[in-house]
Amino acid sequence: MKDILDMMEQDGVLDASAKARARRLREEGASLDEALARAAASQKAALRYLAGAFGLPYVEPESAAPDAELLRQFPARLLLKRGLLPLREEDGTVLVATSLSLIHI
Repeated sequence: MKDILDMMEQDGVLDASAKARARRLREEGASLDEALARAAASQKAALRYLAGAFGLPYVEPESAAPDAELLRQFPARLLLKRGLLPLREEDGTVLVATSLSLIHI
């Protein structure tokens, strides 16, 4: 089975050089999101791809104004530690923004 870096190269998100750099960084202990941030030509394209691969919505940071009342419901320390930003609640589900991949969380 292909790993996510192979799929990203196949789909044109990473070139061979960026894939090799990301793989090396992963082998050195970097998380997937860290490796892609350092290796990918377009971090935005990489994050968009990961969101699609994991079946998650991609939210532009500029349009992600969090609901202040919702934010107060979560411990700030936990949100900072995990790199999470609760944006809004829809039908009992909280939409959370993160720049981290699910592999890291």
